[in-house]
Amino acid sequence: SDNIHIASNDFIQGGIVNYTSNAGGTWSSETVHNVGNRYSEDTSIAIDSAGNVYIAIVETSSGGTGPLYVYDNSGSSWSTDFIAASSDGENIELVIDSNDVKHLYYNDGGIVLKNDASGSWSSDLYTLTGNTANQLGDMVVESDGTVHIVSKYTTSGNSANFQYATNKSGSWVNNEIASISS
Repeated sequence: SDNIHIASNDFIQGGIVNYTSNAGGTWSSETVHNVGNRYSEDTSIAIDSAGNVYIAIVETSSGGTGPLYVYDNSGSSWSTDFIAASSDGENIELVIDSNDVKHLYYNDGGIVLKNDASGSWSSDLYTLTGNTANQLGDMVVESDGTVHIVSKYTTSGNSANFQYATNKSGSWVNNEIASISS
């Protein structure tokens, strides 16, 4: 559809996450989550085929990590699923595939991927650990559920390394695709 959906963070007001849309014909905004004295570092928004909105939110404190939730408005009000106890607040992405399966990846000391293909959130389907400062780049999910992830990490020598991971073959394969020295 031609509707616009926005998830926004308001750090000044103490970590409020708002959902704004013109889906009802006019612009409206509502608070989805108020994290109080914590902050919402990052959000990611996705819409399923029925028009239901899903927003992934990480609450963080001064330590930079915190709990990860996915909110949805598929019922009469916003509901939430708790995903993980600790996540790096700056790197999350939520994608919904053509079968309405939600795929969520985030940084939790390494890159982690989960989905709800079984009807509830899975255990970790894929993890990439052992590198310094993993940063998520992007995730694409094909109509058959094949996942493609590009990420970046830095080494102690300050080079940036880019990795590509996919489950196209039926198991996860991870390859370094570029390295840039500073």
